[in-house]
Amino acid sequence: MATVDAEDRQERVKIELMLQLPYVQINSLATEVKSESEIFQKYILSLIRAIRAPGERPDITTALGGGV
Repeated sequence: MATVDAEDRQERVKIELMLQLPYVQINSLATEVKSESEIFQKYILSLIRAIRAPGERPDITTALGGGV
């Protein structure tokens, strides 16, 4: 009887973990998307700064983080 209870408990824990997995994956994807969004936002802001540079010719390589 104790073995059956232990097996049932183990099976329930396994099922609970499987049910939590989609939430973990969704949270991971949301973090990844947020990170990509922040990178894109920084890229756009650096392009705007390069274009708005007073008295200087906009340098696209500097805006892209490159340049020599």
